[in-house]
Amino acid sequence: MTHLEQELQTLKNDTLEMMKLVQSQLQKARKSLNEFDKDMIIDVKHVEKRIDAFELKLSMDCENALALFSPVAVDLRFILSVLKMVTSIERLGDYAKSMVTLVGKFQHPVAEELFKQTEILKMFEKCELMLDVVETAFETENSSLARKTFLLDEEIDAINNKSEEIVADWIKQHPDDILNALTFLEIIKRLERFGDQLKNMTHEIIFHIEAKVLKHHKKQMKIEKDALRGEKL
Repeated sequence: MTHLEQELQTLKNDTLEMMKLVQSQLQKARKSLNEFDKDMIIDVKHVEKRIDAFELKLSMDCENALALFSPVAVDLRFILSVLKMVTSIERLGDYAKSMVTLVGKFQHPVAEELFKQTEILKMFEKCELMLDVVETAFETENSSLARKTFLLDEEIDAINNKSEEIVADWIKQHPDDILNALTFLEIIKRLERFGDQLKNMTHEIIFHIEAKVLKHHKKQMKIEKDALRGEKL
């Protein structure tokens, strides 16, 4: 194994470890909300520092690899992809911490009916599944698997899109619960952004493996999604 190959493997291993930390943060955010556990923030803040440290280390390691080895082709694309992905992973950690912080603002546990109507727990499940898919696709360099996140992100967006009206109706019927309801809506918005960042990471995996740029190319993205829908039929 060459020095460059060793460096690329280290970058991959560290990126996967960073993803696993975010995975645990998302699970803690769901548990904090579901169990009305305001004390979860202490542990989440501790892990957040580790995620931030990983971002700094990986960014520096990518820059060093570019300067020392002058990689080309697939190796260059891999390093550039990791450089962008670690920024997205750090933001995922921020969103997870923000969700737990918002739980701390609740005046009382969220009504079970609001959980059901908004399908927020389904959003958590979709985000966790997306993260699993991205992690596996990155580790195995499987761009076809990575594409599975596109439809999952659409499902997350669909839940988010109907949430404002649901929460607005809830507030009309329960005016004394306005603070809880609005804070709950903020958590839903964080989950939608969580999905967006995972979709960005999918774009980077595809760029690394196929040298194909999908981000900002709406026509190509539609083709990709239509193909995925066809596979599901």
